[in-house]
Amino acid sequence: MSAMTAKQLYEQQIKLLPATERLRLVAMIAHDLATATASEAPPQRSLLELEGLGADTWQDDETVQRERVARAEAILALCDAAAERFGGESDAAEDIRQMRDERIEQICRSGA
Repeated sequence: MSAMTAKQLYEQQIKLLPATERLRLVAMIAHDLATATASEAPPQRSLLELEGLGADTWQDDETVQRERVARAEAILALCDAAAERFGGESDAAEDIRQMRDERIEQICRSGA
């Protein structure tokens, strides 16, 4: 005799039970699953288990650090050269604040 599927069991036996008996069955199944889940739950893991994991990937040695500093200095030199070409003084932060304030003003005027 082959094993019944859940659908077959439901259709042939459980569906025929009165509603109160089906509710009791649901409660028993829920209780059974809750206790089984609690006992079968995987052990709690801790982030501390990850300590040191990938340290070789994330750790900056002196060579990488020097390369980063050199790249940053080169970018700053390019920015300084561009600023000199365009002449005058420029405050990027102030420019951004001004654009933000203008946009807020536009939004307020449109009623959005």
